Amino acid sequence: MAALTWKSPALIGAVCLIAVLSIINIKRDPPPELQGSLFAHGHIVQCNFENLSRSNNSQFFLGITLDAPSAPYLRLNPNNSERGKYESLCQRKAAVHVTYQAIQRLVGPIRFWVKDIVEG
Repeated sequence: MAALTWKSPALIGAVCLIAVLSIINIKRDPPPELQGSLFAHGHIVQCNFENLSRSNNSQFFLGITLDAPSAPYLRLNPNNSERGKYESLCQRKAAVHVTYQAIQRLVGPIRFWVKDIVEG
């Protein structure tokens, strides 16, 4: 079995992959109008549920679309124990108040992550 050296293509590839993954995860400030806590109010139109792993006790991804024209697509990674709460809100197409924040990384679009969601 050959030893890995700095000239080894596998080692160079692994180092490059780690560098690229590190760079794309660097956060940068969103535009001034999207900094800080943002707020939206509206009825839930659609929810997308996705499991993040095969185990039943981990987090899952929830994407929420509101009927408010100014509300962006909202993202949330709650614990699986809270899934019933969000499924109920989505099934009832409840009116909600959402506090969220914009997150921008060096690569990719601005994404909006829920900090708090309250029915009402």
